[in-house]
Amino acid sequence: MRHELFFDRFAEKTVDDKEVSVYKLDFTAMAKALTIGLSIHEINSYCEAFSNVPLPDNVKHAFLEWEV
Repeated sequence: MRHELFFDRFAEKTVDDKEVSVYKLDFTAMAKALTIGLSIHEINSYCEAFSNVPLPDNVKHAFLEWEV
């Protein structure tokens, strides 16, 4: 639930059931995050901090592209 509070501010929820919520982290979500004062770096750091596994390379690459 605490992660929903973070992602609901800027990302579209694509799956919402009792056990898992999935958010779409795309360009539109990143643009919205920037407009509310969140940086791409903050989102990347949040994902890394709370992930049980390393972020996939494509996700890391996308964050790097969006930061530029």
